[in-house]
This record gives sequence, C-alpha cells and structure tokens, in this order.
Amino acid sequence: MTSEKPLRIAYVSMVDPRNRRSWSGTLSAIATALGNECGEVVFIGPLAMRSQRIRRAISLQLERTIGWNPRLDLSEGFMRRLGRIASRRIEASSCDLVVVPTQRWLIGQLRTSLPIVYVSDATPRLLRDYNAEFSSPRLPERRFETLDRAERTAIARAERLIYPSQWAADSAIADYGADPDLIGVFPFGANLDEPPTHGEINADPSSDRCDLLFVGRNWEHKGGAIALDTLRALRGWGIAATLTVVGCTPPVPAGEPGLIVIADLDKNNAADERRLHELYRDAHFFILPTRADCFGIALCEASAFGLPALATRTGGTASVVWPEVNGLLFDLNDGGAAYATAIRDLCADKDRYRRLRATSRDRYEQHLNWDRWGESALAVISSLPL
Repeated sequence: MTSEKPLRIAYVSMVDPRNRRSWSGTLSAIATALGNECGEVVFIGPLAMRSQRIRRAISLQLERTIGWNPRLDLSEGFMRRLGRIASRRIEASSCDLVVVPTQRWLIGQLRTSLPIVYVSDATPRLLRDYNAEFSSPRLPERRFETLDRAERTAIARAERLIYPSQWAADSAIADYGADPDLIGVFPFGANLDEPPTHGEINADPSSDRCDLLFVGRNWEHKGGAIALDTLRALRGWGIAATLTVVGCTPPVPAGEPGLIVIADLDKNNAADERRLHELYRDAHFFILPTRADCFGIALCEASAFGLPALATRTGGTASVVWPEVNGLLFDLNDGGAAYATAIRDLCADKDRYRRLRATSRDRYEQHLNWDRWGESALAVISSLPL
C-alpha cells in the first residue's frame, strides 16, 4: 500500500453491523476497529434482512415439522441474489478494498476487482458435528457441502485472511489449502464501548464470599450445568458462593440456593450495559465451561475487568485464556468438582489470586482489545497491492 489517501473500506454484512447483538457485538467492533485504525468504513449492508428472516423462519418451521433444516436463507440462489446487490453497492462506493466478516457464502458471489479480506473464526469442517447449528441432521449433508464449497471459494478468492485463533487458521490451511503467508492470526477484543479504567477495576473483591459470573445465551451449549454443579460443590463445602447467570434462564426450579438469574441484558441499552459492567467488576471468577466455542468474546470482557476466567479447552478458547495468566483451562470431561476445587485453591492462596487478577488485566491490555486488533489488521491490509 503506497497511497497516502485514507483508505475506503467496503464492509459487507448480511445483518446490521451497528446492532451490538449481531454476532455478540463483534461485527460492530470489527467495523469500529477498522474505522479507528485502517480507514473510512462504508457499510455494504445489511443485505435483504426481511427476506432472510422470512427464509430462516420457514426453515425453522420445516425443521420442527420434518426434523431437518433446509437453511433456505443460505441457498446458492439466494446468495447469488444478495451477491448482485452487494456488488452493485460496492461498485458505487468508490472503495479501495472489501472486508467480509464471516459471510463465506457471499464472497464467491461478489463481482468486484477490489481485493477482499475475509475475517472468520472457524471453518465449516471445524464446525461439522462440533457446533449444533452445523451438525447432522439439523444441517443436511447437501447443505453442508454447499457451505464447504463456499468456504473453499472464499479462501481461494480472498487476498488476505484474518482469524482470531490458530485453531481456525490451521483448518484453513490443512482443510482448504490456504496460503499461510496470506493469513493473519490475532485475537478479537472485548466488546465494551467504554472499557473500565484501572481505577474502576475491583482489584480485590470482598473475600468473605465467592461470586461466580456466567454470561451466555445458550445454557446447555455454554456448559451451564457444570457451572451450576460448581456452585453446588462450593456451597456444599461451606463456601458462601453465588452464581449469577446472564443471558438465559436455566432449567432449574426456582429457589436454587445461591443462583441469581438475569435473563437478558441488552448492550444496545446504556443502563443494561452499565449493569453488566457492574457484574463483571464485582465478581470473583468468570465461569464458562463451554462445550464448543470458536473463540469466546465474553472471556475477553472478563479480562478487561481483571476477572480470572475458568473455561474449557476447546475450539479457539486457548487463544483467549492463557493458564495462570488470565484464568484456567479445563478438559471437556471435567465436571463441577474440578472447577470448584480450582476455585477453592485460588481463594485459599490470596497472593496467587491477586496476581491472576493483575495479569488478567495485562492480558487484556496487551492482546484482547480492539485497538490492538485494528493495528494488526492494518498491518495485514498494508501488505495488499492497493
């Protein structure tokens, strides 16, 4: 890249990237980071949201009726239509390059001579029978093959590829023939509009109790049952523990001792966002025994508050949580007793716990923030022949 003129970046998204519920706020955060560090972002989207919602609703109804989901919202014909819409908008945008986050289906349908940067957190082959949405019979083999072809096309066509974990990058290389020299691997950041300052971090929360925080929309997928077993084990040992669940309603009878449920907090709402910040600030541990995860944005958010994270070693989580730096990683078959034992040991060793809180914040400042992601993305984009 040799021009001194600010870059114009066509940012292609199926959904509204300014909605902080889209992909847990990551679409919005990527756009903001690109705008802060790389150039002017021109939104090419949302694309046909109403039509997509209708197709998705029909697909879900068919899944309930016949037992499998045809994913009409991802059909090749529908993608060709959206590709034509996006291509016309890109041509009219006078942009210098195209950034496409996650939309593997669209890249092969774009008609543009501009270089394309593809940002993703996983490949279909990683997700097959790993993520429920990509598993059989919910996703029929024929539709999976369509996604697989779309991924191969996207990787072959993109001038640069950006992944938040080595787990995803390795699959792009081994399963889809991606050129390692065209890949950038650096973690996503915490999706916080106003990250806490050092003065706002509770460096040593009250030690007469143990408050756990769980944030996730899918109780089963995020390992909620293990988090609950952790709470029960701690309380069974006489520890005054609580578990605050944000984002879902556990299938647990009312009155479970120590369980606090906040079913929904909307980051688009300032009051809800402040409440979520308070929960991160005041907790002692963030617990996420996820069964499958491509990355784990909530783990980054925990680190922003100096909150040690206890998570499963699966998918891309090892790119977020570094053991004894910003938390601990557990095996998939570890139950609540293993988590509870680790928590009890940390509570008993105050110096180790305080160090872990300090290095959790350090990990956020050095790696798990969107400013750093934007700087790394700029290095990738600067290598393009623009």
